[in-house]
Amino acid sequence: VQALLAGPGYVLPADVKSQLVRSDTSWTLATATVDYSAFKPEIKPTDTELTQYFEQAGGRYDIPPRVVVEFLEFPALDHLAKVTVTEAEARTFYDANPSRFPKPAEPAKTDTTTPTLTPPANPAADFAAVRAQVESTLKFERALKAAAKAASDLSLALFESKARTAEAIAAFLGSRKLAAKPLAPFARDAAPAELGGSPEAVTEAFRLGKDRLASDAIATPTGAVILFWKESQASRKPLFTEVKEKVSTDYIEGERRKRFIELGKTIKAELEVRIKAGDTLEKAAPAVATGSGLKLETKAVAPFALRNRPQDLDYTILGTLDRLEKGQISDLIFSGDKGIFVHAADKQAPDQSESNPRFAETRTQIASYTGRIGASAYLTEIVEK
Repeated sequence: VQALLAGPGYVLPADVKSQLVRSDTSWTLATATVDYSAFKPEIKPTDTELTQYFEQAGGRYDIPPRVVVEFLEFPALDHLAKVTVTEAEARTFYDANPSRFPKPAEPAKTDTTTPTLTPPANPAADFAAVRAQVESTLKFERALKAAAKAASDLSLALFESKARTAEAIAAFLGSRKLAAKPLAPFARDAAPAELGGSPEAVTEAFRLGKDRLASDAIATPTGAVILFWKESQASRKPLFTEVKEKVSTDYIEGERRKRFIELGKTIKAELEVRIKAGDTLEKAAPAVATGSGLKLETKAVAPFALRNRPQDLDYTILGTLDRLEKGQISDLIFSGDKGIFVHAADKQAPDQSESNPRFAETRTQIASYTGRIGASAYLTEIVEK
């Protein structure tokens, strides 16, 4: 294993040359960028086109499994008025959580001639500046705990009452003058706003069923809730009318993207003609843009090799280099909300002879890499035996 790690091992010259070409080839590039968000062709699909698109979408628009529950809410605000906080308690809470309560910024000084000195630490003054915020936060946290306790107490009472049917649960709640509120059916990835968007509440909702009609108390960002199961809905394929709006949006975006790509082919062909005639990309782009109705923003990239590439160079541009020769223009490539053409203004291959110092350096790097892989495989084999 030590020998494998120490190397240098045997590396084929062809492998070294291939790596040299990949990492040391010098590129001089220019790019032309098209704003995809500005491309807004008028697309008005017919119902026939949308219906056909919907039918060919497979399970893309299937409605996932959903659950129907009711909820009994225990808002923290209902307990807030009963919560009291002493100054000592607020100070202890502040000392334990100082980062949650940064003191207000000092007003900017207009006199810049006098150097600003950092005042000495004064925890008492810092606390005084944010005392009201600390007290309100602590009160609300205690109100949350009170709401959670009230929900837990009711959940325990419901369990001890042995109410195991929907009717019995309704009677139990009615005896306490409580009424659960309905929720619209929701899926696992769509926490209802009424539950504070709590993923824990959604998880608990999907654990309910015929054999478990009521959940335990569940904490939410605004208090606590208890959920009551009503129905579990299996995944289903919706009617076209149910998802027509989404289908239309997807269809239009798909068509828009297709047209943008087709426009990109036209722009590329026109750029190639002008560049072959002797124009630079910077000169050709404005003329081509006028005919396409889109703006092409050009940028020259200073000469570089992959081993010392500019850190701000878009990775989608790097991905085109293996397919570009000197003088060529890439196809339109997408990067976020823009399309990019890359022009290889110049491409210089490195010296691939063994007299090049980079040849020996690259050979050592490859040997070290393959040596580590070999050592790892050898150790794995030993461990397995």
